[in-house]
Amino acid sequence: MKIYDREKFSDINLFKKSNTLPVTSEERIQYTMEYIINTRNYIKVENLSKILFISGKTLAEDIKEAKK
Repeated sequence: MKIYDREKFSDINLFKKSNTLPVTSEERIQYTMEYIINTRNYIKVENLSKILFISGKTLAEDIKEAKK
């Protein structure tokens, strides 16, 4: 990749935290809570687990922890 305008390139920031999926349980809990709060539509647990690339059981455990 050749960068011609460093200022514009730095504005893009390809590795923003918001563009990455959560890895740890704490990150998934935070992501899930923010996702649910900011989503206007209904979402199934199965669909959210697919988005996060985790099992439904793992997501259920994270949601149980988030409720605390």
